[in-house]
Amino acid sequence: MSTKEMYKYSNILSNKYFIDNNIDKVLFLDIDGVLQSYGSQSRFEHIKNGDMENLYHDLENIFNIDYSKYDKYDVAAVYYDWNEQSISFLKDILAQTGAKIVLSSDWRIFGKEKMYNLFKIHGLHSYYIDNTTKNILVTDSLSEKLHNKFKEKLNLKYVHYRTVEILEYIERHPFIKNYVAIDDMNLLPGLENHFVNTRYLLFEEHAKIAINLLNT
Repeated sequence: MSTKEMYKYSNILSNKYFIDNNIDKVLFLDIDGVLQSYGSQSRFEHIKNGDMENLYHDLENIFNIDYSKYDKYDVAAVYYDWNEQSISFLKDILAQTGAKIVLSSDWRIFGKEKMYNLFKIHGLHSYYIDNTTKNILVTDSLSEKLHNKFKEKLNLKYVHYRTVEILEYIERHPFIKNYVAIDDMNLLPGLENHFVNTRYLLFEEHAKIAINLLNT
């Protein structure tokens, strides 16, 4: 797939999920290590205890969505293992800055419709607009070209693959005036003044930094 074709395909997906010229602030969101701690494994116990049938039933009653069509481990992870306090801090960031979520996490491989419905469980769907380009759309040769492009542009010897994906997204959407990436992986160098490193979960101190960066 050529660069032009990849951009065209990505934009077709974007149009379905509300990305437009009125969005000037974006929060590039990772999930694991931000909303879900690697140590949180409650979903396995709930699945073992046979709780999923009742959970699917309750979620369908609330949202009118058949969540049973999604893998039980994914739904259970969102419901049982996403940290409520971290979700609250994320909502504070979004409410105080007007930023919208662009998913940069590996969770984006699930696709936009599924992630939209999973975000709905915690009331985050109204902030969610897009994903960074999925790795599956990027050939090895194109990935190498993108890396080399941004290494040369930033005069760096190394740029993290996710940093490249975020910078490529910003370049493709020039109406975005400010952004921040929240991730437990170190995305520096390349995102200076646009990055918050969480390590385990999103805490209040991370939220304050993100709000300051987005409102500056």
